[in-house]
Amino acid sequence: MTDNEKKNKIFAWVIFGLLGFLAFREFLMVNILVYVNIEDLWQSKRFIVFLIAAVISLFMWVGYYLWFISGKIEFKVKRFTSSPLWIRSLISAAIIITPSLAKWIIPLPENFLLGAWMMVFSFYVSSLLSVELVDLKDRSGHWFLSGGIFFMLGGTGYSLFSKINLVTAYPFTTYWSEGNRFF
Repeated sequence: MTDNEKKNKIFAWVIFGLLGFLAFREFLMVNILVYVNIEDLWQSKRFIVFLIAAVISLFMWVGYYLWFISGKIEFKVKRFTSSPLWIRSLISAAIIITPSLAKWIIPLPENFLLGAWMMVFSFYVSSLLSVELVDLKDRSGHWFLSGGIFFMLGGTGYSLFSKINLVTAYPFTTYWSEGNRFF
């Protein structure tokens, strides 16, 4: 790995950590602290599960640096990199669409919200996975450009699914605004 590639991966790792912190903080504020009193926080199953997930994520974040960026352990998945590009592209498209599906199509529990930082974090993670899956090592100078393109494709899918979610066969309005319903 060249110095430029290592700098790019360290920068992506730092952005990943920052967005992950903001996403976990927002998740804590919106999905846990709204429903649980501060004095009952340690008796709450929601908070305990959140805390375990946060600690595991922190260890994974540090482990990513130690194993993949510093190069102490070489890890390659040859099954995916040796498969045809069209298969990797289909898997990458499924990864890019997953955050939008989780927000708009897949039914989540009633009191479970995905906020703005959580969606930005999930778009970032899906774009990083897609860049690694498509394996653009021959164009390593365009790594950030490819990540940005995948990030924008995730945002486009988010926008499309948010509009598709409003499509209905019911001819009357289902909420207060009468001018922006699609049939």
